[in-house]
Amino acid sequence: MTAFLLADKPAGVATHSPDGEREGFVEYLTRTGGGEDLRVCHRLDKGTSGAIVFARTGEAARELADLFARHEVSKRYLMLTDRQPALDDEIELTTEIARGNGGEWISSHPRAGGGNASSHFRRLRQTDHHTLWEVRPRTGKPHQIRLHAEQLGIPVLGDADHGGTPFCRVMLHAAEVAFCSESAGEIHHSVSVPIPFEDLNLLHELELTSWLVDLDRRRRLFSIDDGATVRLVHDGDVRCDLFGSVCWFYWYRNLPPEQNDLDRVARFAAVVGASQWKVQVMGDRGGDPQERRQYCSDELDGWTAQEHDLQYRFKAGQGLSPGLFLDQRQNRLWLKENTAGRKVLNLFSYTAGFSLCAAIGGAAEVVSVDTSKSTLKWAKENFALNGLAGEQFEFWTAEARFFLRGCENRDRRFDVIVCDPPSFSRSQNGVFRIEDDLPGLVMQILAVLEPGGTALISTNFEGWNQAQLEKVVEQAAAGSAGHTERTPLPDWDFELPGTDPLMKSLVLQKDF
Repeated sequence: MTAFLLADKPAGVATHSPDGEREGFVEYLTRTGGGEDLRVCHRLDKGTSGAIVFARTGEAARELADLFARHEVSKRYLMLTDRQPALDDEIELTTEIARGNGGEWISSHPRAGGGNASSHFRRLRQTDHHTLWEVRPRTGKPHQIRLHAEQLGIPVLGDADHGGTPFCRVMLHAAEVAFCSESAGEIHHSVSVPIPFEDLNLLHELELTSWLVDLDRRRRLFSIDDGATVRLVHDGDVRCDLFGSVCWFYWYRNLPPEQNDLDRVARFAAVVGASQWKVQVMGDRGGDPQERRQYCSDELDGWTAQEHDLQYRFKAGQGLSPGLFLDQRQNRLWLKENTAGRKVLNLFSYTAGFSLCAAIGGAAEVVSVDTSKSTLKWAKENFALNGLAGEQFEFWTAEARFFLRGCENRDRRFDVIVCDPPSFSRSQNGVFRIEDDLPGLVMQILAVLEPGGTALISTNFEGWNQAQLEKVVEQAAAGSAGHTERTPLPDWDFELPGTDPLMKSLVLQKDF
């Protein structure tokens, strides 16, 4: 293991935690890398993507800090601007900081070298509306690039704080960092260039560019290959998940997609490398059953993809989702790691992703409950796909509250209960509204939970935030010796730190 970790920071996240509460990139790497202690030696600001180096030891951190102080670290950035003043193809801008009895003042001017902070700009490509510049900051901090770009009249696209046109991200990217270390030798760290930096013509298509920016962020954090399952777009009224070879779009707009929308979808899927795509229109759209609700590149039937080395069966024609909710990935992993030898009940089980993880994790007993026979059949397919069979795996077609009542009457108890209910559902046993019925459901869960048992409760109900969910559950559990704990932090293919997540979850622990 070398003394340095060479990383690729996505745009939209700070190098380190800004407040001790929200994760920064170094905290994310520490959490996902098994707790490795990393030192921040230089920073990329929140909006900037690209090459960054962390030290693994205090000695390496001091060495790299000294190299930065002596200006012996080479850095190369790429920046996009939509301003085109009359400038030379190569410019050196220097900032002088003068100090005296009256304080300090700053002046910037083109010159060759010197000064307290200098940046070398070189024009690489240009269209009628956008220009790609290479920037090498020779002294000073990376933020100086944004100040210098503003002073030259070519502010970074998306850098509204320094005069740039608002955009879906700050279009500044750290392409390379290089230095010579006594302990590690020559270090040359280069990372991939964001797609919009390679094809300036894409910048005219704002929505496609926004999707590609989202894709670029995921590529810097996740392995996106033929078998991957990951959310690719999570903004606004269009979202997209990758399920193996298929890009699955959720269309929340009031109007159905037009041909130009579908062309954009096809282009995005091609960049991703997906062989097929589907657009699923969400919501009512006026309730006309004759309105078209699905659009796809080819007729889709069934296919497989994986998550955490488990295989899942996906289907195109059975509901609004193809079979797996990716925002629950970390909760499924938590269940897999915390159910060995335990009795597990999965309510509202759908295609039984939670049940599958509990079974693979060595649970002694796994019971899946759902009102739909077809999804329970689908759940059994997932079990078979992963080589799981046996009497310890049960599948019950029943309404959750009715099943819990039966368990209480028969004195059947569980060590772990998963409860991920819909916001609204209707069955032969009545209507379920989460804002009205979750408290009673929590009380039923506690009644069949073993002392010391655990309930994982989650919801995508948009009427609550995380604090409101916690309040509802804590009030329902009051007097039942239960307390709540936070679930694992979600992966960054959904909301970044500091953004209220759509999916809220918690662990309810029954103390005795």
